[in-house]
Amino acid sequence: MNYQKTKTACYLGYVTHAVAVNLAPLLFACFQRTYEVKLGFLAFLTLITFTVQILVDLSAVKFIEKVSFRTLAVTSQYLCAIGLVLLGILPDMIMPEVAFLIASAFYSVGSGMAEVVLSPLIEAIPEEEGKGSSLSLLHSFYSWGHVLVIVVTTLLLKIMGDDLWFLIPIIWSSIPLSCAVKFSRVPIPDMICHEEGKGVGGLFKCKLFILFFVLMISSGASEQIMAQWSSYYAEIALGVPKIAGDLIGPLIFAITMALGRTFYGVFGSKLELRKALTAFSALTAICFIIAALAPVPIVCLLAMGISGVGISLLWPGVLSLSKDKYSGGGASMFAFLAFSGDIGCSLGPFMCGGVSELIESSNSLRIGILSGVVFPIIMIIGLNAIKKRKEASI
Repeated sequence: MNYQKTKTACYLGYVTHAVAVNLAPLLFACFQRTYEVKLGFLAFLTLITFTVQILVDLSAVKFIEKVSFRTLAVTSQYLCAIGLVLLGILPDMIMPEVAFLIASAFYSVGSGMAEVVLSPLIEAIPEEEGKGSSLSLLHSFYSWGHVLVIVVTTLLLKIMGDDLWFLIPIIWSSIPLSCAVKFSRVPIPDMICHEEGKGVGGLFKCKLFILFFVLMISSGASEQIMAQWSSYYAEIALGVPKIAGDLIGPLIFAITMALGRTFYGVFGSKLELRKALTAFSALTAICFIIAALAPVPIVCLLAMGISGVGISLLWPGVLSLSKDKYSGGGASMFAFLAFSGDIGCSLGPFMCGGVSELIESSNSLRIGILSGVVFPIIMIIGLNAIKKRKEASI
């Protein structure tokens, strides 16, 4: 059976995931100007987005065994579409903060569901149909989707103006709608949730898996601090015009992350993965420090952009490393790793915003960004610990 259309649907599904995660932060300044929402609420909105995804990831360990993958894939896309439409129309109908939370809940549930389903779906495609590093290529489509979101959203804001921002989420909802149609028609391979004896209990009896759990938290936090706050940081803290700031900082970040993941997807089998992850984590830490402390705005923006190179390998690299070290974990393992990654995606941006809110200083946002360096440092420590452990065998 030819699964090429299935792979295409999965790749498009990860573009949807990128839209759901990255669109709202690009509109944060519009939210503030239009509805006067506070910085603390924007940090809280990011926390809610990923908290909902965390709950979906955790629930998926149970419902993924009982509901067909086709149903989950289709439902995830429809929920994302509904959430994006609500993001555009609801804030002028009810209290804006409540509207943002409701819309975020819908597209976050859909996004979390897609994250749990799409990785094991790609892995389940027979080898002759899914050669190479399809898992890494899948994550590269998230990054290319992030690039697309930044470019298209920035251009639409320039063309239409801030007053018509609400049309942008509605326009983006066309992607999950088309993806839902694709998933309703493509062939779905046979799926394995986990091998006998390697269920939830087996995963958490393995100390090495717990270490991967922590590494996924750190990788998610590192990625989303830059993804969620770079646009706002460039405009508010660095004083860079929004279009220039988005194109130099967040866009370069998204492009370098996309290129890094695509490179890994094509040439990843030739890398010694643990060493590569350590080097990329070190690069990420250096970029965080420069982005926060450099006195020249353009240097800060370039550091934020180049950090995408280091961050690009962290999430898919940890997934690949855990898959090699713990074979047979199946969909349950991916669900738990998605769960831990989303903990980081929630914790990192919230910590950054929270630190910035607590510190009453003109450099508060810089200090918030600097606080994020703790996560790539944890990556380096954890990867060094893996070097000292033998492969898991349970």
